[in-house]
Amino acid sequence: MSKIETLSAEQWAAIARERERWVAIGTCTEPADRETTEEVISDFYRSLGKEPPSFVWGNGPLTSGLAAAALSKEDQLRVQLGDQLRDQLGAQLRGQLRYQLRAQLWGQLGARLSYQLGAQLSRQLSGQLPHQLNNGCYLAQPAFWVGHHTVCRDVVGVEYAPQHDGLLRQWERLAAASGWWFPYEGVCFCSERHERIRFDAERRLHCENGPAILCRDGFAVHAWHGTRVPAKWIEQTADVDPKLALTWENVEQRRCLAEIIGWDKVLDQLSPAVVDEDSPEVGKLLRVDLPDAPGEQFLQVRCGTGRTFVLPVPPDVTTAREANAWTYGLDPEAWAPEVRT
Repeated sequence: MSKIETLSAEQWAAIARERERWVAIGTCTEPADRETTEEVISDFYRSLGKEPPSFVWGNGPLTSGLAAAALSKEDQLRVQLGDQLRDQLGAQLRGQLRYQLRAQLWGQLGARLSYQLGAQLSRQLSGQLPHQLNNGCYLAQPAFWVGHHTVCRDVVGVEYAPQHDGLLRQWERLAAASGWWFPYEGVCFCSERHERIRFDAERRLHCENGPAILCRDGFAVHAWHGTRVPAKWIEQTADVDPKLALTWENVEQRRCLAEIIGWDKVLDQLSPAVVDEDSPEVGKLLRVDLPDAPGEQFLQVRCGTGRTFVLPVPPDVTTAREANAWTYGLDPEAWAPEVRT
């Protein structure tokens, strides 16, 4: 079989459309298709030589996960099958599919497809739940790798061995139908999909006024541009002590809190030094020693609506004009602020 070396413009366009379709599948908030979910998982059990399980459905991964954990502690006969399913029906399949991709795709084309499909789908679809929950369930959202391999088959023209393609099609059905699931000997706990999920422009989990992820059982994840933060920071911002943005242990969360409550409130705690001052529309360049970052600089500026903002700027700018121009990506000599009257 000759290797696929190039793709047409139409194929690349189809790949982009399919990538977005798989993102939609992986972030779907519609109720799960329970019939298809149970049918596919039952087939997985049969593939391992086991009888199909009884199914217990919950409204979210927390409810299902806690039920599974409680039952496994009370009944030692119930064996967790996640590792076995992962090894025999997931990991081995993915290894075989990757091998067949490498055998049929020219090197540079394979690398480009890996980025356009595998890497981007993984970034947008993985990690939607906290680590502790994802550890307890089995491939909660397999859409990122299933979508990669199905697009290579359906659009690029890669041919998989019949037994591998048949199993991939089962995973494809499950990804389009299910939420999270926890397989045990004789019983499988299944969860409904999340009720809502929100992203920023860069497809990072983010919501400024509520949970970025809300599940039907009430479990919620609050996130700020991809970083998980305490719910109070989003839901009760006015009650959060600005000093936490200087003392919170996690540095990345600390940065998020400063953005949430506003750098102006944070700097009020520190008495920053004025490096350079211009007109209110150009702003004031401030320097302050943060606990983990000495010599940080900020531009305090008034916008056209009359509101005052404080923006982080690089430590090497020396004037307020240079700092303001930097926020627009412009040369300070050619930049002129807009003044509204």
